[in-house]
Amino acid sequence: MKRWLIRIFCLLLVITVAGYFFAKSYITKDYVVAKLEKSINSRVQVDDLNVSFYGFSGSVQLDDVIITKRDINADDKVPHDERDKIDGGDVLIKTAKFDISIWDVFSKEILVEEILLDAVTINCTIDEEGDASIEDLFGKPDRKKRSKRKKKKFNAKSNEKFVAKINDLHLTNIDINLIVEKTQLEVKGRGVNLHLLNINVKPKELEKINDARITLDGTFDLKSLDTGADYGKIVTTGQADVTLFNTEHGDLEPDMVLTLSLDSDSYLTSDIPMVKGIWNTAKYANKLGGDMLQIPDKAKFINDQSVKVSYKLAKSTLLEPLSIKVKDWELELLAQSWIETGNDQHEIGVKFHIGRAISGMLSGLVENSSTLGGVVGDLLGGGEALLDDGRLALHIESKGDLSKPKIKLKNDFAKPANVLLDGLLNKGEGGVRDNIENQLKEKGLDLLKGFLK
Repeated sequence: MKRWLIRIFCLLLVITVAGYFFAKSYITKDYVVAKLEKSINSRVQVDDLNVSFYGFSGSVQLDDVIITKRDINADDKVPHDERDKIDGGDVLIKTAKFDISIWDVFSKEILVEEILLDAVTINCTIDEEGDASIEDLFGKPDRKKRSKRKKKKFNAKSNEKFVAKINDLHLTNIDINLIVEKTQLEVKGRGVNLHLLNINVKPKELEKINDARITLDGTFDLKSLDTGADYGKIVTTGQADVTLFNTEHGDLEPDMVLTLSLDSDSYLTSDIPMVKGIWNTAKYANKLGGDMLQIPDKAKFINDQSVKVSYKLAKSTLLEPLSIKVKDWELELLAQSWIETGNDQHEIGVKFHIGRAISGMLSGLVENSSTLGGVVGDLLGGGEALLDDGRLALHIESKGDLSKPKIKLKNDFAKPANVLLDGLLNKGEGGVRDNIENQLKEKGLDLLKGFLK
């Protein structure tokens, strides 16, 4: 019995040692790069590769990986070490690591459950259709000449043998350099972490098995490349359940609802054309607010807010209101506001809640006289009411190109203040009329008149 145990132990030892040496010779830079370039429409470069085994399991680590546009080296299957080196590309990865087993090596089918990518740099542009430039890198290689290639997304149905299940894809310390071509908006992500969990895709059953879970965090700086203006900073954490591929034709088209938490360090600046336009439209309230309504350099989000945003086909839609605070004023982005990333189109609704002190002044004026209240109600109650939960609120709508927004005031100012005054005076008789005049003067008719003009 002992002899059989010794023989089995020796056999396992021989298999392990043989597997180790086989793995070292089998999993090479040439092998890994050839496999990748056969699967994706890119050129891949790896500076160093290490294979380590501990018993029946081990790991593969790739250092200084570059993924960039496909060239003649990838098309002609030139061995990796015979190529001229490239210094940069669209995706740079300092370290990529995944686990394997001896059985994977012998079967020559490496099934990856966990992939760790550290110190990743992504250089990307978004065109007017909302497509990212790096999407083409991960599409299926085209056998036609490069000059005749058409841009392709990664398609699950044309890559039915790709790894269909990964438990954990973890990208850490990501730097993102993103440019939106039409608006020349530059987004720089710093210290971003992206975690994809339970990636489960079956190309033949996309209607049922086609999902993943995402968590992310990081800081994103917004800037205009045209003017160099600072547009703001977003510090956020978020999570989402996502459908990865279009169930009908198989293209990679994430469909998700992101729940985002915005840190109090987040802000937007008045250099954003839409923000500037909204503030200019709110000039109707200057008489009520005086210098309180001076456009600020920075407007911050309120109290570490959480907000839900849906994303599909490059269109982001706000599902819950989002508030930005400026002194005693509040700018509320309304639910169902949306932006299309590539073509610069948007439709954003905003309620500009005016300071409580000013709101209280006009509310008191209305409440102190039933006659005055009735006329103000007739004047301001149509369409979009001016008073919202006891506060003055301007309802503003922004549409069209983000760089040249068309901004409209939605409140119904059907009659100027002099009509209000005439109406009030005509309704008053004798002492009542004199009393109304005095009320108007005491409560600030000039302010109200200036506001309504």
